[in-house]
Amino acid sequence: MGSSPIIELDAVSFRYGRREVLREVSVGIGDGLTFLVGENGAGKTTFFRLLLGAETPRSGRIDLLGQRTGRLSGTQLRRQIGYLPQDFSYPGHMRVRDFVAYMAWLRQLPTASIDEAVTKALATVGLADRAGERLDQLSGGMVRRAGIAQALVHGPQLLLLDEPTVGLDPGRRVKMRELLVELSATVAIVCSTHLLEDVDLTDGKMVVLAGSRVVYEGTSRAFGDLVRAGETTASTFASPLEQAFLRLTGVDGESE
Repeated sequence: MGSSPIIELDAVSFRYGRREVLREVSVGIGDGLTFLVGENGAGKTTFFRLLLGAETPRSGRIDLLGQRTGRLSGTQLRRQIGYLPQDFSYPGHMRVRDFVAYMAWLRQLPTASIDEAVTKALATVGLADRAGERLDQLSGGMVRRAGIAQALVHGPQLLLLDEPTVGLDPGRRVKMRELLVELSATVAIVCSTHLLEDVDLTDGKMVVLAGSRVVYEGTSRAFGDLVRAGETTASTFASPLEQAFLRLTGVDGESE
């Protein structure tokens, strides 16, 4: 991948009715693994919906892979982006391979190439030996891997994952982090999360949303250094990365 941003937002604003979700957001995201970090309700899912063309910004410009999103059709966007929503619904009765093949068909892959694409996607996420099992026979972590397989099957240049580690037990979260790092070597990934240990333990790049704005953009290591930039009132029960987040965003853990 080149050095040009995969995603570029310039003064993007968006609101639901009177509630402002994003205000004049400007940010560039390149290849590799980037975490979109923020509390629940900070605008992470809205950010993804804007990239996917499901919402239109009130103002500003969004470029995706060097093209203005407003000039791309839904079909063009779907070909370039793989997406796994947080609330991932799936037909439990379907076998893993059939499900991923069906999603490949929905994304208009040529029929002759679907079988090979499915085989590759399942191998990539470590599900080659579970291809014949029903989705409702899999663990939560394995189901999430099947979700990533369907997002990868059409060979996108960008993968958007909305809270992929939420609800997983510690062992499966570790495996999911390992998978994200492996995948990021070949496809650009933006992963939304409010779990800062996911960022810390993968040494990922970060974009932090708070108060409708981007308040930080850079590496997790530099973000953690903020905790040493003066006195902190954060709890002693917070990790260094969490302390930096609390200081920068003003989140106190009490508001809903």
